[in-house]
Amino acid sequence: MADLKNFDWQTDAKWFRFAEIASTSTFLKTYQAELDTPTYVIATAEYQTAGRGQRGNSWESECGKNLLFSIAHYAPPVASTHQFFISQLISYSILSVLNERYPEQKENFRIKWPNDIYWCDRKLAGILIEHELTDSLIHRSIIGVGINVNQRAFHSDAPNPVSLIQITGKEIKEPETLLQDIITNYASVMQKYPIDAYSLESLIASRYHSLLYRQGIKAFYRDANGEFEAVLQDVQPDGMLCLRDNDNHLRHYAFKEVSYII
Repeated sequence: MADLKNFDWQTDAKWFRFAEIASTSTFLKTYQAELDTPTYVIATAEYQTAGRGQRGNSWESECGKNLLFSIAHYAPPVASTHQFFISQLISYSILSVLNERYPEQKENFRIKWPNDIYWCDRKLAGILIEHELTDSLIHRSIIGVGINVNQRAFHSDAPNPVSLIQITGKEIKEPETLLQDIITNYASVMQKYPIDAYSLESLIASRYHSLLYRQGIKAFYRDANGEFEAVLQDVQPDGMLCLRDNDNHLRHYAFKEVSYII
């Protein structure tokens, strides 16, 4: 997807590695940028004592077994009204790397709206994004990611986790190379964004939609009024999910307003 020559790890990124930390995203939120701070500041951890998932859930991860990282992207060239592009791009960047490494599983890797990474009906990775806005611009985006890599068993009440070692039967020897490929893909697109934002937004949106979990499939969901059956029809540029129910009504949902029944 990306031109790997466009990203320089020596000048474009600063990397903090922790054996244990409460949360890589919390660390980056409190990190004080300096004049020479590069565009990307990355924090990784072997273990997080207070890692967070979406909806305020905790993220189960055995120490040293998974890939836990956060990216602080300073002044991304994206208007605040187009911030869902960042969500689409990071989820697509992850899926692209997985598809390149595991082409035999290409039909099984999917993006569950808004940005979870699924294998079949099981959750492989979670993403939590927080934006700091200044007027109409994004001052800083903090992208927290957890990818289940080498964990063989899960013991929390999370309903459907899965890891790469469970999928492939093979241990991933250098998980950080996954991170490097993901960030390189993401950063390479962002470097081109100011030159041709419209085309890139259209391209990434198209690829994101083509990889959506349950795209065009009738399935069950739950909103404030209860369970219903619908077909996932679209995700709008602002991130709103569009579901067409059995009465042919088009329902629109923002994040946290609807949940998948799996």
